[in-house]
Amino acid sequence: MNSFIIVIIASLCGLAHALYLPTVAGDSQTSHGPGVRNPRLHVVGMRHQQDDVVNFQDTVYATNMTIGGHNVLIQLDSGSSDLWVNVSSGQIEFSNVTNITTSQSYGLGSVTGPLTFANVAIGPHFVPNQAFINATNTTSFGTIFGDGVSGILGLAADAGSAVDIAATQKFGTGTTLGLTFMSNLFLQNADMQHMFTVQLGRSDDPDYTVEGDFTIGEYLPEYISVANQPQLPRYPNPDVNDAAPRWSAIMSGMTVNGQPFAFNKSGVPGVPEGSIVTVFDTGFSFPPLPTAAVNFIYSSIPGATYDNSTGLWLVPCESSTRLEFQFGNMSVPIHPLDITTVTQLNNKTVCVNTYRPSTLPVNDQFDAILGDAFLKNVYASFNYGAWSAQNPEAIPYIQLLPTTNLTTAFAEFSQVRSQMVASAEASASMTATPAATTSTPAVAAAPTSNPMFASAWSSSPATSELPVNAPPTPQGFATAAAPPYFPSPPTVSPGSHMAGSGIQPGQFPSNSEPALQPPPGGSGQQAMIAPATNGKSAPVPLHRRATRMVVECVGPVVEQYGAMFFAVLCGSLIVSLILCIVTVMLAIRNHRRIAKQRSSAYSVLEAKARSEADPEADVLSASYYYYHDDC
Repeated sequence: MNSFIIVIIASLCGLAHALYLPTVAGDSQTSHGPGVRNPRLHVVGMRHQQDDVVNFQDTVYATNMTIGGHNVLIQLDSGSSDLWVNVSSGQIEFSNVTNITTSQSYGLGSVTGPLTFANVAIGPHFVPNQAFINATNTTSFGTIFGDGVSGILGLAADAGSAVDIAATQKFGTGTTLGLTFMSNLFLQNADMQHMFTVQLGRSDDPDYTVEGDFTIGEYLPEYISVANQPQLPRYPNPDVNDAAPRWSAIMSGMTVNGQPFAFNKSGVPGVPEGSIVTVFDTGFSFPPLPTAAVNFIYSSIPGATYDNSTGLWLVPCESSTRLEFQFGNMSVPIHPLDITTVTQLNNKTVCVNTYRPSTLPVNDQFDAILGDAFLKNVYASFNYGAWSAQNPEAIPYIQLLPTTNLTTAFAEFSQVRSQMVASAEASASMTATPAATTSTPAVAAAPTSNPMFASAWSSSPATSELPVNAPPTPQGFATAAAPPYFPSPPTVSPGSHMAGSGIQPGQFPSNSEPALQPPPGGSGQQAMIAPATNGKSAPVPLHRRATRMVVECVGPVVEQYGAMFFAVLCGSLIVSLILCIVTVMLAIRNHRRIAKQRSSAYSVLEAKARSEADPEADVLSASYYYYHDDC
């Protein structure tokens, strides 16, 4: 019986794990509060009507979208395909609601809900009866919800759409009911250019008067020359492997201070030697690159040191390097503001790397992801070309127009970074409390896209935590403590120490000291810094709380393991009920056996007594006695 109970409990635990999808606590978005900046961006449409787009600290770019008559903020994500929204019941006027439960898993978090339909509009662009997930169950999206963002608009192809797959399974091959918003928009507007463009702004850059642009069907007038840029064909395509197509292309190289870096052989078939495949993802804050490439970048900065306790490069805040990515004959320089980001270590201001070592396994789909820290340096056009739902074999392409001039960028960096550091120090002093806090290792900003489709590798755990072991030193150059060459960008002081940190180059905390404290609400993203106003920095609280509520500590555990605990509890109750029933039945059975045995014994004793009293009468009355007269 004990073995039976153990088997039942083990089976229930296995079922709980089979139904549970592991998630990472935290996401790449900033926390809600007065420190979140709300600059206005604009959407340019084919009729030149404008709508508001909100930029949350250069990590989340969201636009206003009307869904079923209800206006919501939706994050723009070129790394995923589906539209989903999470709002209170009754706010959206649905045109149809199905009983088809649809789920979408992301690198951080997941959503589940019924496949629904409603009229959807973004700016002047209207799509009737658009299919989307009415997300009634979400995991790890609490931060963006707190900022007023209600969902995600995926901008990638239909092949990666969970909605389209669910619609096809329900309504049959050839149905168009589950097509993405972009596909439906282009189908009903044949004369529109089948493309969209993105320019991600930089809140601390004085050259940016707006912090980003998103257009559908046309180019921004000041960047129309992007149409003349080289066309980077999407790669890989379905003829190379069975993976769903992404907004990815071949990157031919990378240089640091003019020194080329030799990439290892790509895991994607057909990629030339020395080149890799990169995904262009607006939903990924800190781009993951091969570990050796990250080491090559940050070891070139004087005083930069790899910290084992956090898995990050600690970089002097006012120093940088010259980083460029090559796509054929085109080179894309990276603004020094996008190479490092300001954060806090033991209540002191330090700067860390924005390009992070990739934790993705070698695979045949892509090698790296170029997220926001790259895309802020280009005006990007994502062009479907001749591709459509009816012509899926056509190959879309990407065009990139570099927007960063390194000469002026280093001058801006020298001015802006010192203001950022001063603002961060002021913010830290405003939020500092005597109570000790428990620091956690900073982690890379994770993708906001489907691990089965875009930004996260499908077979890897849904985690973006960086390794804590020291990275291997790439062949041909020294460690960070003794870089082989130093950058000499204009207006940058190469010997500057970590501004405001009290830490000299080469003197970094040991593993026993608290790890780097990321800002709240985001894993490893930069601290919330207010822009300079008239040459002065406006301090913004980091909203770092010294203590945590019990609910905040228990909530993530319940959210992550609640289903398993509930399954085990229910299983225990069921097993207990079964045992009670079995026990009662056994007791009744034993009682009946005992009663029968007693009755039999009594009958024997009674017959024996009669026999002893009158043996002849007993014999004549016995049922087995037969009288036979032979006479």
